[in-house]
Amino acid sequence: MVITVASFKGGVGKSTSALHLAYLLNQKAPTMLVDTDPNKTATLWARRNDNRGFHVGPATALAKDAQRFQHFVIDTPARPENLDLQSLLEGTDLLLIPTPPASFALDTLQDAHETFREAASPAIRILLTSCPPAPQKDAREAREVLTDLRFRVMNSQIRRAKAFEYAARQGCVVSEVKGDPIAGLAMRDYDATLDEIEEIVESIARTEQGELANVPGN
Repeated sequence: MVITVASFKGGVGKSTSALHLAYLLNQKAPTMLVDTDPNKTATLWARRNDNRGFHVGPATALAKDAQRFQHFVIDTPARPENLDLQSLLEGTDLLLIPTPPASFALDTLQDAHETFREAASPAIRILLTSCPPAPQKDAREAREVLTDLRFRVMNSQIRRAKAFEYAARQGCVVSEVKGDPIAGLAMRDYDATLDEIEEIVESIARTEQGELANVPGN
């Protein structure tokens, strides 16, 4: 499986999401996180952790190492300009766009909703990140706004947790942060996200197979 993680802005949880999904996928089968972000957040994180399990490397490593891995997570550059959705969709099973329920992030997506509509791909999903706890309504209201604009929003979402900052400093995943009672819950959010991603990818594959079966001559 290939998951591409992209964003319109920095600081939305893009590399954090890529790292945690790669970690979880690697527990199922060998996984490579391909770091194409000039900031090299994933690469710097990996240098702090010799026991991460999965491989982190640049795009140039794909030609040599691709056959060693079953799953790939692509951490793309943060792009302040419009994403080239069509090029990002090529060769990927799911394009994941992390977005916090903050006005600056929502405004950017609202401005780009026509671009998403033109792409018309079921493989694009918005993942709400850094969601504050109840009774705050930020995440629910953001979900409503995005749904009204016909974005496909993941049912799962990632909570706001200080443990993510500690994990970045320590070069570990959030579940390995000691002394923070929220860390385990935050990791479960990514567990749920990966489960949902797998269901979406399987559903898309079944739909495509059904469409091919209905093409005359097949």
